[in-house]
Amino acid sequence: MSKRNDSFEKVPKDFYPTTDPNAVDPLVPFIRGKTYAEPFYGEGDLEDLLMNVATCMWRSDIRETVLSSKVMPATDLTPHDLRNVDCIISNPPFTKDVLLPCIDHLIGLKPTWLLLPADMMHNKYFRPYMGMCRKVVSIGRVKWFKDSKACSTDNFSWYYWVDNKPTDTIFYTGVLRMITKEDIEAMADDTEVQLEFNSVMPKQVLDPYDDAPVVGDAYKQDFSNKDKETK
Repeated sequence: MSKRNDSFEKVPKDFYPTTDPNAVDPLVPFIRGKTYAEPFYGEGDLEDLLMNVATCMWRSDIRETVLSSKVMPATDLTPHDLRNVDCIISNPPFTKDVLLPCIDHLIGLKPTWLLLPADMMHNKYFRPYMGMCRKVVSIGRVKWFKDSKACSTDNFSWYYWVDNKPTDTIFYTGVLRMITKEDIEAMADDTEVQLEFNSVMPKQVLDPYDDAPVVGDAYKQDFSNKDKETK
């Protein structure tokens, strides 16, 4: 099952609610304790999954859904609207003509986490966005419909932009968790991503956004300085 698979009838307005806990579990170490905005709120399924992890302070959607959600497109959000949130977390529509203007707008407002197809990063049209993407957290396949026994045919990832400036991209491909004192003591010398953070030992995987060290498989890629390919 896929948002972009022609074998299935497409849901109007790309409304695929985030009801699968597997879609958010790898994200938890990065957002725990944060306040966030959900500009593609739908029926509030994502907020339900994150209820014990982070606090939703802004809800909006292009269509009328629940009373607490404002009716407005994501591209109309202003800095004033998001003055009380740390970041944006959402599962946006994947249709390119809708998605790209939303990314352009949102990453200029607040650090932004978006749930997107994992292979989207390989499209040429997405290269400029990868050049600004700080993190990609893999989650695998997702079940979009609660009553379905099938998962998506696509793999998915959380993409994270701090802002719209060029940056390296760190890929998190394993199960992430908060790092412990025991982890630090046992940290191997060959950990792939080597970043320093205050007095914590170097050569460990860190989360530079929320100052929360995490461990897992990770590697770093620079998309920002690559020669431009022929369109």
